[in-house]
Amino acid sequence: MARHNLRAYLRHIAKTVRPSFWMPEEMLYEIFSWLPPESLIRFKCVCKSWYSLITSIIKNPFFVATHLGKAQNNVFSPESLLIVGHHVVRPGQRINHNIFLLNVSDDGGEKDEIHPVIEELDLRSPWGRGNMRDDKFRRMMGSDLCKTEFYHCDGIICLMARDKIMLWNPALVDSKILPPANNVFNWKKVEATGIGYDPIATDYKILRIWTHDLIEMYSLNTNTWNETSKGPDKVNMLEYKMEVCHKGVCYWFFNGCRKNMVRSVNLHSGQSQIIPLPGRKSCSRTLQVWNDSIAFVSFHRRKGTTGSIEMWVTRNYSGTISDSSLWIKYLSIVNPEGIRRPLRILKGDELLLKGEDESFFFYNLHTRRLRKLIIDEIGGIIFWGSSYVESLVSVNRQGQA
Repeated sequence: MARHNLRAYLRHIAKTVRPSFWMPEEMLYEIFSWLPPESLIRFKCVCKSWYSLITSIIKNPFFVATHLGKAQNNVFSPESLLIVGHHVVRPGQRINHNIFLLNVSDDGGEKDEIHPVIEELDLRSPWGRGNMRDDKFRRMMGSDLCKTEFYHCDGIICLMARDKIMLWNPALVDSKILPPANNVFNWKKVEATGIGYDPIATDYKILRIWTHDLIEMYSLNTNTWNETSKGPDKVNMLEYKMEVCHKGVCYWFFNGCRKNMVRSVNLHSGQSQIIPLPGRKSCSRTLQVWNDSIAFVSFHRRKGTTGSIEMWVTRNYSGTISDSSLWIKYLSIVNPEGIRRPLRILKGDELLLKGEDESFFFYNLHTRRLRKLIIDEIGGIIFWGSSYVESLVSVNRQGQA
């Protein structure tokens, strides 16, 4: 009888007494900054005061920046890489491409093989009509998912398909199609594209370089396109896809040159310059951010050899590179058997390498140890993106700078 009365009393309390939280907002602010976006959104349902507080702070630029800094240090989850591919299919099955996260946990270098956790991302339509597979994506964007250019910047994924561009934050289930540019040209005349963060204007910008000497930039803060300046010389020799953006400066490789060269464009000023890179002409190459600066990694191959990999770094305290940068060779791997291309540098100082027959490896820059990356769940990887972070940066942040 006593137990029955206790249960009845607890049910009465649960119905009549509202929860009371004695923590000040400043303490909740600090606690919330350590939570992943998914948890924050879910905690809005706890009570009205939390709903109001969380709704307010996730639109606060200072809180979003604090939260982003912790996400970039992998506080919320292991390091993730964006990849585009398809599930392993049987003969006769239809191939549907999708976007995946490859989550790599730090095992301290103990294992000879690395088995990452694969997570499939659901791309939501900007109009809230469910997930977009290949058919829906093609109808909306005018291009197949596997033929779309992908970029990532601070939790925002940018998808460029012909004359349409979509921004998408998976953590917020937030997406939108960009408005048309002021000058509508044939999309085939776009020679180079890129995306990055302008730290001076505290704005995310998308950049397009046209064949007729024009640079256009889109501002996420104002949701508008603007012409910034005349385009650089030899734009027809630029690689279409941006290699990296760091400290508000975007970089592209040149094609068809006898030497390794890049073109840089400052997202704030629009200024551009041609920058020579060290080393011999490369078969494959990449620019990566390493230790808050730019690193140049290249693969060379001569007849009768399996080739070599070189990594160059610069001691430029600004974190950017210029035509006067002093380069130092940090690493040289001679005759790396089975290796064909450098792809990415992860934050754990692991260099991701592509080998023969779609094999992949991690090479630790400190221990010089080579380990194989086992990916069983995905076949036909067509794109390796940058490291992905979950963030609260909204693609509909107009006026929130």
